Amino acid sequence: ECGAIPADGFVAKSIVSTRLADAICAHFGVKLRCTPTGFRFISELIEKSHTEQGFGTFIFGFEESYGFLAGGFARDKDAVCAAMLAAEACVYYRSTGKTLSDALAEIEALCGCYNEAVKSYTLSGKEGIERIAGAMAALRSDTPREFAGVAVDRFEDMRSGKAMDYAAGKETESEVTGMNAVRFLLSDGAWICVRPSGTEPKLKLYIGANAKTDEEVEALLNKLMADTDAKLSVLLKG
Repeated sequence: ECGAIPADGFVAKSIVSTRLADAICAHFGVKLRCTPTGFRFISELIEKSHTEQGFGTFIFGFEESYGFLAGGFARDKDAVCAAMLAAEACVYYRSTGKTLSDALAEIEALCGCYNEAVKSYTLSGKEGIERIAGAMAALRSDTPREFAGVAVDRFEDMRSGKAMDYAAGKETESEVTGMNAVRFLLSDGAWICVRPSGTEPKLKLYIGANAKTDEEVEALLNKLMADTDAKLSVLLKG
């Protein structure tokens, strides 16, 4: 509306963050770059935008654990900046007779409704570490082809950097590399990502879904969580 989006601008997010960002960026023709978990990887992209010619101009970055940053001045998530942006949005929408809830409804009407859920499985001790490693190995060697009755279109192993595009019937590269995680992209637009925690004896599960209404996406998310949880629980039993 203000013409403030640079032609070479890009948005960055962690690979386990909402795919609503993908839809918004696609609508406005803005490049989206995904990174492994950890804001330092977004910071690396910001640094490249300053040091590498043609890399692009950083607009906004965020991760699933509530970290946000706009502009290329800092190199870490900034709550002060996020609060300022929220306040500015409130002022703008109030001037048009709208609330932030109204603005979100407009985004959902444009891009669809998205929601995500996270679950952690804590397994302590040497046996726990072995079970987590075993579950990850099983997901790689005997990859599920469906979740909750929905086909897997694409499987990504971010540790090896390889991906299998079942829909196209060919092997490609994963969107993100250098991370001990696997991701499943389903035919209905939902996704699942599983990874061991880098700081705790946990296996972390991330899922996301989208639909036309909040009620529909919530139902899809609950169904997907139940089936994925059941599959992982079996694998973690060894």
